[in-house]
Amino acid sequence: MPGSNDFARSWQGRGVDAIEVEHALANLTRQARPKTDQAPPHPIPRARVTNLVVRANQVGDLGSALDELSHLAHCHPLRAIVVRGGTGAPPIGLDASATIECVPKSGTPSAVCLERILLTLSDAASAHLSSVVAPLLIPDLPVVLWWLGGVPCPDDSLVVMSGNLIVDSDALGVPALPRLERLVGAIAGRVNVRDLAWTALEPIRDILAELFDPPEARPYQFGIDSLHLTFTAAAQPRLLLGWLASRLGWEVARSEVGTEDSAGRFHFTSVSGPVEALVTVTAGSGTTAEYRAVRVEITARHSGQAISFAIARQPDGNYRASRSAIPGLPPVSHPVALTRPSLVAVLSDLLAYPKEDEGYRGALSQAAHLAKAS
Repeated sequence: MPGSNDFARSWQGRGVDAIEVEHALANLTRQARPKTDQAPPHPIPRARVTNLVVRANQVGDLGSALDELSHLAHCHPLRAIVVRGGTGAPPIGLDASATIECVPKSGTPSAVCLERILLTLSDAASAHLSSVVAPLLIPDLPVVLWWLGGVPCPDDSLVVMSGNLIVDSDALGVPALPRLERLVGAIAGRVNVRDLAWTALEPIRDILAELFDPPEARPYQFGIDSLHLTFTAAAQPRLLLGWLASRLGWEVARSEVGTEDSAGRFHFTSVSGPVEALVTVTAGSGTTAEYRAVRVEITARHSGQAISFAIARQPDGNYRASRSAIPGLPPVSHPVALTRPSLVAVLSDLLAYPKEDEGYRGALSQAAHLAKAS
């Protein structure tokens, strides 16, 4: 919600078309005046760097997305076009609302603004989404598509017009991972895919890499023989396993898995022998993009020496990284200061750096294989 020094104006229309929506948004912008003690009020410049299209197949899929979009105005000027289906939509035209939310920049008369357009389409209009959305896009700016609910088809009109696609494999669920893998492969080279669940794993992957980084510890990465991953979501641990498997050359041997949310036991073969991984899923808050790792335990062997590596969430919500003694190295146990990511922070990072992570495709391929073997 806008603060006391913020600016917000809205418009609503029923049975309108894209041209009327664009005109309404332009009028709202002309009315915008930052509340500052400096120079006399003046129109806020329409500085935008990205088109963000949010597609929700069902009204319920939006969840907290609309609230999160409001917070994006503090850090990322953009135009957000939210498209959803709705039984109350008019048979001709569309229901639409346009909002401009501006946050003054400290010490200046200017502001950072978010333009948000919410479109509710009938089933007939939904069949021609590109013709509805395209006129509302700001020319010569990148188009980022945030897809909520389900996995889109590679030839979906919104996917085709976008250069970047944001998904959340935790929200999609483990059964959807093979479909997501097929989508990523089909649109490779023309659409970059960013997965919120994979992005939230980045600090955990960095800590693991740091634990194995000393020269004395590096040989142990090829001698991993057991893992126990405890998370509050089912997709992230499989992506983490997929990352390790793709980087270390493991091959899936067999899986013992019940339902999506139950513990799973996965067996791999590596250059040094069998690897067994146990995945446990516990209750969590369900907040998108949070650090969902509860505990990561790894046992590895080299030259007859067994070493343990661990990352564990502490009662205060922070993490502790540890490694038992290695010949030539003392044991390690230290806190890790991680800033818990908000969805806003993750989305802002994805919008600023939309290029696909090079390791994601290999991790997703292995995670999809695990899902198929389940």
